[in-house]
Amino acid sequence: MSDKKSLKDRVKEVLPGIKKLLEFQEEAKFVEQELADGSKITFDPEMAPGAKASVIDASGNAIDAEGEYILKDGTKVLCKDGAVDSIEPAETQMDKDVEALAQTVAAQDQALTQMRQAFAAMTKSSESMKEKISALTKAVTDTLGLVQELSEAPAATPAQQEQKFSADHSEKPKDKISRMVNAHLDAINK
Repeated sequence: MSDKKSLKDRVKEVLPGIKKLLEFQEEAKFVEQELADGSKITFDPEMAPGAKASVIDASGNAIDAEGEYILKDGTKVLCKDGAVDSIEPAETQMDKDVEALAQTVAAQDQALTQMRQAFAAMTKSSESMKEKISALTKAVTDTLGLVQELSEAPAATPAQQEQKFSADHSEKPKDKISRMVNAHLDAINK
């Protein structure tokens, strides 16, 4: 047995190599992620810019990653020369909801602006209508006053009484009514 090393000696020789291998496995920490197509990609030591990146092929071999890879969760990883160049996080449902909400708010803001413009135009139109109604009301009131004055005047002048009309006897009542109505209509149309 002298030529043959004892089992104990052989274990002593092999043990340091096994320890080194175990230490290496403990030190070799990496992150493995599943890609959208079902294949795997690893990052050493972690998934971060600058980390080593390898794609695992169908045979289980690690190949330096090159190009854009999309993880199962939608995260985009851009690799150059076997290293992570950039990582673009996946769009989350909250991101989509925020974008949809922003679009809804923008549409409602636009609708509100249009309603404010329409309200301003209606207010301006309303003011114009108030002025026209006021002028028309004055014309009707003046006309009614003239009609009242005419209704109180006698239809024919008695031979013994003097006529008691306004100071201007040259204008006929019919002409006075026409003049007043026309003056009010002109005021309304201005």
